[in-house]
Amino acid sequence: MPLNNPERALATLVGEFHALYMAVQVLAKTHENPNLAISELATAEQLGLAALEPHAIPDATVGGYQDVVAGIRGALVANPLYSRS
Repeated sequence: MPLNNPERALATLVGEFHALYMAVQVLAKTHENPNLAISELATAEQLGLAALEPHAIPDATVGGYQDVVAGIRGALVANPLYSRS
């Protein structure tokens, strides 16, 4: 499918991102060790933010990144195997 139309390319990207995000939500809610996954997510979040830091990117990009990480963390906390200890 040619994506030479910027609006179509953006719509395709949004759809692909949403599908990937939902797949991650399912994996997080069924992960066998959500406590370990939350710990690994925190590490990945810090590494990801550090990788973005030296680049001139819009604040909205950082905000979107943080929103996605928060959503994944929320899915891990919703996992029935998650323990708050």
